[in-house]
Amino acid sequence: MYIDENIHNEAGFILAAYIYADSDLSSLVDSILLSNGLIPGVDEFKSSLTMKNSKVSIAIRDEIKVLITKTKVGLTVIASNKRETLGREILVGLKKIIHSNDLDNINVNIYIDEGIKFISHEELESDLINCRFHYNQDSKLIKGIQVADCAAHTMSIILKCALGLLSKKIRINEPGVYENHEVDLGFELWTSLRWHFFHKGNKYTIDDFENGRVDSEEFCTVDTGPYSVHIAESCTDKLHSVVNSEFGKMYLGCIH
Repeated sequence: MYIDENIHNEAGFILAAYIYADSDLSSLVDSILLSNGLIPGVDEFKSSLTMKNSKVSIAIRDEIKVLITKTKVGLTVIASNKRETLGREILVGLKKIIHSNDLDNINVNIYIDEGIKFISHEELESDLINCRFHYNQDSKLIKGIQVADCAAHTMSIILKCALGLLSKKIRINEPGVYENHEVDLGFELWTSLRWHFFHKGNKYTIDDFENGRVDSEEFCTVDTGPYSVHIAESCTDKLHSVVNSEFGKMYLGCIH
C-alpha cells in the first residue's frame, strides 16, 4: 500500500490517499515514465508541477490515472491547520481500511512518502501486526507513491469543486452520448475513480430491483465510507459533510 498527501491550505484541508495494489507498481510507473522520455529513479510524476502547456506532464498524469484503476483507493481528510496530526490520522484511517476490508491476515507493506511526520504512532502500529511500515520513502525510488500522489490530487480537486472553491468545465470528445459535451471537472474526475474505492457491495438482489422493492439508483449504490474514508475530528462540519457526500457512497450504475 502506498500513501501520499496533498495540502490545500487555501481550501482548509489536507487529503491523504491510500493506494492498495496486489503487486509492486514500480515497473508500470517506470514504463509510463520511459514512454514519455523520462528516466525512472531520476525523474518522477509530481501533481504539484504545472500541467498547463506541458504535453509530457499531462500524458504522464493521464496514464497514471489509468494505473489507479488497477488498484483500490481510500482517503483521510484533516483540517489544514492541524498538519501536525496528519501522521496519526493517516494511521487511524489505515487501521480502518485494514480491519473493515478483512486485510488483517495479509502481510501488507505500507510505503509512506517522505515529509509526513509521525509522533507517538507505536500504539496504532500495534493494532496492525501484519503491516510492515516503511516511513519517509523517496517517491522517485518507491514509484507507487507517485500513483498515490496522483490519486490524492484527483480527490482533492473533486473535493474543492464540491466545496464550491473551484469551478471548471471540460469538453468530452469521446464518441457516444457525451460526444462534444461539457461537464464539470469534479464530476469527470469522480466518474474516473468511483469504481475503485473499497466497499462490500450492498444488500439488494436483482429480484429486489425487478420487483420494484428498490429503485435503480439505490440498487446501484454502495457504501464506501465505512471501508475507504476517514474524516478527522479537526474537520469543520461543512468539510465533514462534503467529504462524506462525495466519497461516503458511490453510484456504480450507468451515467447517461
